[in-house]
Amino acid sequence: MVQLLLRDRTVHQVAVVDSADQPQTCYYVSSLSAVLDYVVRRFRDDRSLFEQPVLEAGVGTYDRLVTVRTTDSLGAALELFETRGVSVLPVVDPETGAVRDVLRRSWVARLLSPTVVGQPRFDEPLAEVLEALRGEVGSTAPPFVLPRDPLRRAMLGLSQLKVSSLLVVDGPDTMRLQGIVALADVFGYFVAGAG
Repeated sequence: MVQLLLRDRTVHQVAVVDSADQPQTCYYVSSLSAVLDYVVRRFRDDRSLFEQPVLEAGVGTYDRLVTVRTTDSLGAALELFETRGVSVLPVVDPETGAVRDVLRRSWVARLLSPTVVGQPRFDEPLAEVLEALRGEVGSTAPPFVLPRDPLRRAMLGLSQLKVSSLLVVDGPDTMRLQGIVALADVFGYFVAGAG
């Protein structure tokens, strides 16, 4: 049952309860990140496992990618978060098309908190917003994998960096976006293979 709920990519956490108890008792909250952490720990020494390249495995999204430019406004990014239902926006250089940063919905929520001094304006360019974010969240550098990297590397990146997605770029020097691998994509890949 938990497997089916988590496979539906709109649910990322499920409470495990005893329905016989009244009121119901919650014993555990199962999440995609907890499952991934377990898989990474459990299969750490099995080097042959998960060696298929990310692109070949078909894990992730590779079409209709949503990006913003460093010159776009915070308001434009917020609108994309809302209308496109994404949780991460790769920020690209308008001249080269290379990914320069990543903007996460959770970071914007933190930045717009009333406790933050110097809240950004909605018309402020993302380059300036990202500079302010670096003071709040540390690096906004985009975590990435290459299309030829094994699935294991994507799993380790998601688990160790504690992020919900990694960018798939053509190379570390050019940083042209090819896709996005989300935690839910990796989980869905293994659930589909097990089912």
